[in-house]
Amino acid sequence: MTTHETITACENICRDFSWLGEWMPALIAASVALLIAFGAYPWQKKKDRENELKREQREQYRAFIPEWHFVEEMLIELQSTNGLTSKNAIHSYTKILRKSDTLIMQMALCGSPAVVAKMSELHNLLYETYVLFGEKTVELYLPTDFAVVPDSSILNCLQEAILETRERRNKAFEELVNLMRSEEFGVTGYLEFTKTDLGLERVEEPQ
Repeated sequence: MTTHETITACENICRDFSWLGEWMPALIAASVALLIAFGAYPWQKKKDRENELKREQREQYRAFIPEWHFVEEMLIELQSTNGLTSKNAIHSYTKILRKSDTLIMQMALCGSPAVVAKMSELHNLLYETYVLFGEKTVELYLPTDFAVVPDSSILNCLQEAILETRERRNKAFEELVNLMRSEEFGVTGYLEFTKTDLGLERVEEPQ
């Protein structure tokens, strides 16, 4: 094939596909858009799910505060001896444990691993209190050869167990709230719960 024939062949090919010139910008734009869609859609969907999870976490964290305060109020009521029997007190404490079980299961749905771990510590303290109550009650019976023990003495054992673990519960709750503030809301500084008026005191982080 001569040089002239080669050039003529190229001209014929270009002429045959010259119609692409009109559509090329549109084809390129459509191809780019398609590539972006395939890449961006999964990324955007992942970001939307992450944002949704963050929203659910914030709602769960906010809802937890009054729920746990209600648990503590129930514990305070058990420290009142007005018309309270040991049987009623134990029944009430069992309800507290069930309430705590529900809270930890709700937190496990969307809480971060660190928050769930701290919540578990708080949850376990309630069961530790119940074990302590059992140990104190057994001590009542040992010196008496299983004689009748006054109901008030059994009630006192439960109240003492609740009181002995109170400071640790308060500290775990304090740490949990500050963890939520730092992790989910990005708030710096540390809040300490005062012992006198149950208020809050901001303790700034060291510089």
